[in-house]
Amino acid sequence: MKLKDVYILWTTYFDSTLSRREGRRLPSKLCIPEPGLEELVEACREKGLKIRAVKEARYPRVWWKEAAYVAVEKEGRKTALLLDISKGLRRIRSMRGRRREEGG
Repeated sequence: MKLKDVYILWTTYFDSTLSRREGRRLPSKLCIPEPGLEELVEACREKGLKIRAVKEARYPRVWWKEAAYVAVEKEGRKTALLLDISKGLRRIRSMRGRRREEGG
């Protein structure tokens, strides 16, 4: 199915354990290790984006590794959107880490 007027944001784009050649789109210091679809969806919703999540998909460059993506309505530049989402992902991951440390 061809999606029009959307950006596809793969979890692979934000995975600090992957190289750029394997599909990471941002510097590793701006990414998190092995982001999940739930985290990506949460980061997109915090930005107020309308999304469509697809859980069972394979990013072509690393087809052997599980991946997922969200389709986001096009608005602005994709690079700026990736940077905003990566900030949200890092914040979400740090909040989850704090909750675990606190025992909650």
